[in-house]
Amino acid sequence: MAGLNKMSPHLDWFSAVSYHAMGVLTDMSSARLVIACFPAWAACVMKVWRDSTIIRPGAHGVGPDNLTFALLEEQP
Repeated sequence: MAGLNKMSPHLDWFSAVSYHAMGVLTDMSSARLVIACFPAWAACVMKVWRDSTIIRPGAHGVGPDNLTFALLEEQP
């Protein structure tokens, strides 16, 4: 998968396959994901509150730069 799009598969994909192979019911998959991810989400929110920072995405835009802004009333 990493060779096609230069992205690694998410760990949850491997976990889901493993749980399925072990016969674990999939009804609770969303709950397991939330329980597993909640500490990281909470730590991120606490850091933002403590540092008064804004979370910036790691992606960079690929569109044109220096576009002008027009109010809705002025747009065609």
